[in-house]
Amino acid sequence: AAQREIRNADDCRQGSGRLIRWQSVMRRNINSHEMNGEIMALYFQKKQSRTHLRLMFQTIFQKRGDRCSRWYFKIDGHECNNPGPVDTLIYQYVPTVDSPVVILRPATIMGICKGTGSNRIEHGSRRISVHIGPCVHFQNGGSARTGPEIANTLTVEELCPPY
Repeated sequence: AAQREIRNADDCRQGSGRLIRWQSVMRRNINSHEMNGEIMALYFQKKQSRTHLRLMFQTIFQKRGDRCSRWYFKIDGHECNNPGPVDTLIYQYVPTVDSPVVILRPATIMGICKGTGSNRIEHGSRRISVHIGPCVHFQNGGSARTGPEIANTLTVEELCPPY
């Protein structure tokens, strides 16, 4: 896994929004047919408790058939919810079963996580993972695939708060 620490990283002045450190892991051809569970993970050494994490996952999504699938991040087994989930979903409607639609979509999921639940993300070793699961407000079904035939990249950046 590639990682880099930025010089003078402990200087986290209010309002800087500055990058402290980052880490990235790449896997070729994940080709996961997982419909409900973990796709990829890395361990990240967070330097400060007051910082935020920017989470990014670059891949290809494939949705076959009808309905909805959702991809999202977890930190230490808990979904980020401050300020909100870092996720995406694909919903597709197939009018007839006789004509299944299969679409490959390049995708990047990216967002900021300040914490999980009412807790901020403390410093120390953190397990960052990407998951797939059912959609909450749509009908679930069909099949989904993640990461066929490409380099899949999971990147985590530790940032000073922008305020």
